[in-house]
Amino acid sequence: MKLFYRLALLSLLVAVTVSAQDDPLELVRHLLVVYNTNDLQSKELAQYYAAARQIPDDRLLGIECATNETVSRKIYQEQIEKPINDYLTRKGWFQRVRRKLTWNDGEYTVEQTLNNPVWCIVLMRGVPLRIAEAPEIQAPPGVPDALRMNAAAVDSELALLPCQGAPRWGFVPNPFYSAVTFRHFSAAYADWLILVARLDAPLAEDVRRMIDDSVSVERGELTGRAYFDSRGIADRDNGYFTADQAIRNAADRARKFGFEVATDIAPEVAPVTTPWDNAALYFGWYTEHCEGPFLQPGFRFRPGAVAYHIHSFSATTLRSATQHWAGPLLNKGAAATMGCVYEPYVSFTPNIEIFANALLSGLSFGEAAYQSQPVLSWMVTMVGDPLYRPYPRQLLKNIAAANEPNLPWLLLRLSRLVAAQNDKPLTERLAQLNTLAENAGTAGYFWEGYAEILQSLQQPAADIITAYRKSLANPESPNTIIRVSLKLADYYLSQQRLPEAFDLYDSLMVNHLREATYFNIPQIAQAKAREHQWGKLTPLLAPPPLPAPNREQ
Repeated sequence: MKLFYRLALLSLLVAVTVSAQDDPLELVRHLLVVYNTNDLQSKELAQYYAAARQIPDDRLLGIECATNETVSRKIYQEQIEKPINDYLTRKGWFQRVRRKLTWNDGEYTVEQTLNNPVWCIVLMRGVPLRIAEAPEIQAPPGVPDALRMNAAAVDSELALLPCQGAPRWGFVPNPFYSAVTFRHFSAAYADWLILVARLDAPLAEDVRRMIDDSVSVERGELTGRAYFDSRGIADRDNGYFTADQAIRNAADRARKFGFEVATDIAPEVAPVTTPWDNAALYFGWYTEHCEGPFLQPGFRFRPGAVAYHIHSFSATTLRSATQHWAGPLLNKGAAATMGCVYEPYVSFTPNIEIFANALLSGLSFGEAAYQSQPVLSWMVTMVGDPLYRPYPRQLLKNIAAANEPNLPWLLLRLSRLVAAQNDKPLTERLAQLNTLAENAGTAGYFWEGYAEILQSLQQPAADIITAYRKSLANPESPNTIIRVSLKLADYYLSQQRLPEAFDLYDSLMVNHLREATYFNIPQIAQAKAREHQWGKLTPLLAPPPLPAPNREQ
């Protein structure tokens, strides 16, 4: 109760809200779940999802289709698109009119829905993923080679179901795409496209966990750290500059939202020895197969995490826990991702800045994904519960809940938001921060972030060091011990307290030899020693002696 009243007072001083849908159940009322009757697990997963989201039976549709991930255009049309369209027509949900529309500089006669009540389709694991190139479908003369393709992601092709007769080659602009206004999906868009996502992963148990985590996280909000792995591209003439800048802009947005953010700007993927943990958000690029910190033994995302790695073939398969990116990220605990099933060209993939902004603004995963995707009938698949809304609520209301299991995470995010209120006197902000810290308990992750907040406000060294020490006294993982020790050592070095810094490196080698060796602590200490002209490295940290010369030569 003491916490509740203190936070009630804080609520008069700190407004921390995200936009919320007037009726969060609106999408679920307009949803259809499609599973493959030739795959027993597909039906079981559909029923599991329907129970979790309270979806009525007539919103579950079984179709008899191929079970492999890649199918021909003919099989897609006959076994996937047609049965779904026929079902919706029989139910009276699809009523069409003929009209002429212009796409790709050509005029097409389409059968377009009127007042389409199906806004969202969820494809369950077992429904094919990719449509292979069909040589018999030819684009008109003069179309660039890169845009003549008719291969596509099943999801992206099916998104145009309301407009039968749209061109099958190239792409179709997405009318829901917007870089300016973040908006919930509505009837205004449903006669043009359907939000199609899939619940798919390497294992059926991964899918169940994705469903469970999405529903569970919505009781509060997604908590943890945000990691961004850009390539540090500074040349605006570089064709990849815009996408790389979008990653950095998304990191800034997450930081303003109150996340603890780490950004890697080296050209390579973040090294495997980067001590990440508690990852709630991840956005990066650009290698063919999953690598970096995700390959650390035991790496797991936070429940409900959203993770996306840009690569031309990141979702070539979703059935592998090691190949490409989408499958491994889901297998390592992410609840949602996106990926490319064929070469998409980076301009026609989801814009990470728009996606992050939309998600943090309160849109569901499905809405944010399609809000950020500029084209349809193309190469991108959206993998996760499209209803999943990790940030739909008022932060202070969540914090006041007595049974909130992630209270220290929420207190930490609120602390960052308080610290950033530069229009308020520092003394007032420090008083609020002290109140929040008093209620954080011993959670190491809170005190790690709190130490950095104190640094940003130029508070006394003793307070900053105390916060770091509290974090080290209650670590969540070996990664935490390494990461916080390195941060504290860097702080000691910035204060010219060299003995204490190098004592920390020694302590890691003595008390955490395995982890310290894995994370290259001797090499880090040696580099810092050269930088600060410190010549007193212990044998544990010193480089090995050079081999004795061979006298016989």
